[in-house]
Amino acid sequence: MSRITEVHGDEMREQVIDIVIDALNHQGMPHLTRETVRTNAADRKAFLSMLDDCRPLPVILELKHDVQKGTF
Repeated sequence: MSRITEVHGDEMREQVIDIVIDALNHQGMPHLTRETVRTNAADRKAFLSMLDDCRPLPVILELKHDVQKGTF
């Protein structure tokens, strides 16, 4: 068990799931949900691909840009 899990329980994992689903919804997959990730091979593949590319999540890049610009 990691320190993060010890402190936050599964909350962080749930937030990551929500972030990935939201990002995919805004990138042309508005139908994707937790359920479709479980039941649809294409959605599962997209979800896993997003996890592989987690650092450049659009929300993270936008936040970095805003912080750099001073508009955070």
